[in-house]
Amino acid sequence: MSEWLKKHVKSLEGKEEVVINVKFFDELLKRLGKVMAEFYKGNYEVGIEELSKLGEEIYSYYKTLIDDGENVNG
Repeated sequence: MSEWLKKHVKSLEGKEEVVINVKFFDELLKRLGKVMAEFYKGNYEVGIEELSKLGEEIYSYYKTLIDDGENVNG
């Protein structure tokens, strides 16, 4: 798990109203880092394609939570 995510998950401990899928967001951050690396290398088409996939997955994740009646904060 990324250090950034570990720090933020620790700060959420004991707060019942916060619902987070740590594994999903850890993977998301890793993949976002790879997308940014592609942009940095000048591989804009690859970066845009991967960013689009990430956007679809984020939308699908929250859509599922909402459809299942889960409480989504934020």
